[in-house]
Amino acid sequence: WEQRMAQKIYKYFNGKYVENIDDIAINRFFTFCRFKENGEMYSDKYIKEIYILVKNVMQKAVYKRYIPYNPMEFGFKRPKGNIPQPTDRLMDKDDLKRLLCAIEKYPRFNTVIPILLLTGMRIGELLGLYWTDIDFENNIIHIRRAVADRYIELTPGNYVKRGVHLTNTKTVMSIRDLPVCRQVTDILRIWLIYRDLPENTKWRKRIEGKDNLNLVFPNFYGNITDYKTLYDSLRDMLKAEGLENCGILFHKLRHNYATDLLSAGVDISVVSKMLGHKDIKTTANTYA
Repeated sequence: WEQRMAQKIYKYFNGKYVENIDDIAINRFFTFCRFKENGEMYSDKYIKEIYILVKNVMQKAVYKRYIPYNPMEFGFKRPKGNIPQPTDRLMDKDDLKRLLCAIEKYPRFNTVIPILLLTGMRIGELLGLYWTDIDFENNIIHIRRAVADRYIELTPGNYVKRGVHLTNTKTVMSIRDLPVCRQVTDILRIWLIYRDLPENTKWRKRIEGKDNLNLVFPNFYGNITDYKTLYDSLRDMLKAEGLENCGILFHKLRHNYATDLLSAGVDISVVSKMLGHKDIKTTANTYA
């Protein structure tokens, strides 16, 4: 996805000197990149990511003194992409029921999916949890970190992904103490028992060998779980269970969680804090 986005930028600006790229050229670029080949508009998230990347490139050009100022900082307004309706972000209730029945055969998904649905955590936040973050007595999860891609610079300006690492949460507001229902801590207790079963001794030794015993969801090799690898496993599981056309994604469970809270009458400011949003407007625009 990142490579395709970079290719779109490179394809348009290839051969142009950065000092000749003004606000008019950038406006034309965003007109060019808003639409797919079939005429449909790209998502607003996609356009926003391209906008951030181009702006950072221009800012680096300012830092390198190739240009005197960033043309995107003076009256340039990012065009909008396709913004799906809140209902389109949700998982269908019937599909959700089918999913919860199917995952009973898959211990990891039988833990991860219900917890995401009942807590609204981002998948990176869930995979970054330590057992010491779980307050079983008071039913509180302390969210302090997340799993993110690790990039290294091979040559100046040439970055490649090399696995994942534990890092800060998405925003400062994402650091939060999340109250959860008893069902969540019960599911985590069962997962802890599963990890220590005799048939999982090899897995536990790998975790201990990597000094990751405090991680709640280490991968099969005892390392930090790469959420993209987990997505691949999810797709394989959905295909095996005949659910590949249901549009099931981890992040949709977060949307279901938020919508269920709002539908139950929970104040939107409380929902915003539970989700770890930086701004209540994000909660209102995305869910309400």
